[in-house]
Amino acid sequence: MKARAKDLALAGEKYLGRSYQEMDCQAFVEQCLRNVGISLNLAGSNAWYRKMTWVGSPEECRQKFGSVPIGAFLFILASDGKEPAKYREDGIGNASHIGIRTGRGDGAIHSSQTRGCVAESVFRDKTIRGGWNRVGLWDELDYGEMVNGILGEKCDGGGVPGCDIGDGSFCPSPDGQYTKKTVPGVPPDPARRCGTEYF
Repeated sequence: MKARAKDLALAGEKYLGRSYQEMDCQAFVEQCLRNVGISLNLAGSNAWYRKMTWVGSPEECRQKFGSVPIGAFLFILASDGKEPAKYREDGIGNASHIGIRTGRGDGAIHSSQTRGCVAESVFRDKTIRGGWNRVGLWDELDYGEMVNGILGEKCDGGGVPGCDIGDGSFCPSPDGQYTKKTVPGVPPDPARRCGTEYF
C-alpha cells in the first residue's frame, strides 16, 4: 500500500520553524517521506525533479488532474545553467528548490534558506514568477483514485517514456532520466523514438 500524499503534507507541518541549518529543502522533503514510511536519499532537488513520474506547470497540473494535489512536490525550475554538471546535458534546467503542496494556509511548505527555517509560502496553485513554477507527482505516493488513475496511464506517442505527452508535461525514461531536447532537423535518438521538444 502506498503512502498517502496528504499524510506527506501533514508530516511537513510538524517541522515548521525548524532551522534551515538543521534541514535544507531536500532534507526536509526526505524527512517528511520517512515519516510516511518512504526512505530515499537523493542528491539534491535536481535529482528529485528528475525522479518524478510527471512534471508540468501548476496550470498544466490543474488542467490534467483537476487540481494540484495535496502532497504534490513543488519546484523552482530555471534555465540558468547552475544545475550540477551531471545534469547539464539533459536540457531540463536547474531545479534549485523543492517543497510540498499543503492545501492549507498559503499553500506550500519548504525549508527556506532566505527565511532560515521550515516555513509556509504562497503558492495558490499557480505559477509564481521567480518562485514555484513546476509541480511534480511521483507514483510512489497515493494522490487519490482520480489522480492515480491518470498518473498511471502510459505516455501517448507510442507509450515511449521520455516523450512529450502533448500537454507540456513529459514522462521519464525507465532509468529515471529524461530524453534530451531535440533540435529541429536533427533525427531523434532511435533508442527513444521521440522527436518532441519538452518546453
